[in-house]
Amino acid sequence: MNLTNRQNRPAGDELSARVRTTRNLSVMLVAFLFLAGTGLAQDELPEGPGKKLFLRSCTSCHGASMIIGEGHGNAEWATTVATMAKRGAQGTEDEFAVIVEYLAKNFPATTNMNEATAKELQAQLELSPAEADAVVQYREKNGKIKDWDDLKKTPGLDAAKLESKKERLVF
Repeated sequence: MNLTNRQNRPAGDELSARVRTTRNLSVMLVAFLFLAGTGLAQDELPEGPGKKLFLRSCTSCHGASMIIGEGHGNAEWATTVATMAKRGAQGTEDEFAVIVEYLAKNFPATTNMNEATAKELQAQLELSPAEADAVVQYREKNGKIKDWDDLKKTPGLDAAKLESKKERLVF
């Protein structure tokens, strides 16, 4: 071993190599412990096309729990998946497209009914321009929308269209 004279420590290059090895082992240990603790999150993922691809491509670097509770629109999920692909996630373009579809369907963006613009309401909830405007006008006239029952009072809004999206609405 190449030692310095006074401090009995490894010299430059050997010390740097030891520091890098220790750091790499630490990162691997943290990653292992994190992934070991995410087994339940994988079981919580909804079934559907793309689940197996997601687990194979995305959970080799981080646990599935990172997306539990996340919500994004299709474009945001596409950006996230593209970023992960650049960082080394394995898959084809077609596989990544299936993953994006799976994530967008099962982990959609939430919509704050008191802050979303008419255009956001249209895009996120598939409302017509007239329905989205009706929601904005209702809250401007009556104050914040308190809950689902309050939202259903909006004149010109077909609440049945939103029934399947209720869990994505924030008041």
